[in-house]
Amino acid sequence: MELTGSNIGTEKDPKMSLLDVTENTIIPAIEEKVVTRYNDGGRVKVCVVYQEDGAGLHQDKTYIREKKKEFEKRDWIIFNQPAQSPPTNVHDACIFPMMGKYVSREQGLNYGSRLLKADELHKSVMKIWADERNLPAITRSFSGHHQMVLAILDNKGDNNYLSERGGISFGIRKFFMTSPEGDGVIMVPEPQREGESIQEEIINHMRIRKLRYNAPKTTTRTKARLSQQQNDLLADWMDYERMEDDVFDSWDAMG
Repeated sequence: MELTGSNIGTEKDPKMSLLDVTENTIIPAIEEKVVTRYNDGGRVKVCVVYQEDGAGLHQDKTYIREKKKEFEKRDWIIFNQPAQSPPTNVHDACIFPMMGKYVSREQGLNYGSRLLKADELHKSVMKIWADERNLPAITRSFSGHHQMVLAILDNKGDNNYLSERGGISFGIRKFFMTSPEGDGVIMVPEPQREGESIQEEIINHMRIRKLRYNAPKTTTRTKARLSQQQNDLLADWMDYERMEDDVFDSWDAMG
């Protein structure tokens, strides 16, 4: 079935409307799995920041208009990623390549490496997505994706680092370890210095190496601009008491 922005097609030629999926599946799922889970019974404001690329169906005017209405009702923010920048999307940068590799393996093991039919491809993708053994890798992708953003900042917007040897080796695996439950990742804990075991010494060594890029001081970002919606939302919910003086001065200058 063709995926469109808002066109549902006809009875003879039905189409899958992204607007319909957004309103009836994606938004309710975000409210249930994110907002309700983290809003502490309504005492904490949870702001969803939603990102999309420049695919054709995302440019559908009806889809843009109606999605914007639904997001504004909830004080959610929409950020569209820059053109020609798939690394800024965690799915494009990490999850899709990982799943593609596993689908190729599934294709070779169970289908003799032949071209998969639509239902076979769907079955393979869902099998991989539902495999809980992949949860740590998926979680690690989100936990460490800020490094991709910092790499772009460090390279002043250039993406040559993507083609360099080790250009996207950020030290994520050394910084985030699989959680005891095996359903995600946690930061590698700081080891105790006295009476360290061999394992603790190894972890400490890994910890010393740290992540490749450090977050820049907010006061060095001189070209950042917020939309009025973003400015108003942050002004309402910002915890000023936790700001350092230089950060407060920068924020005050922006507003």
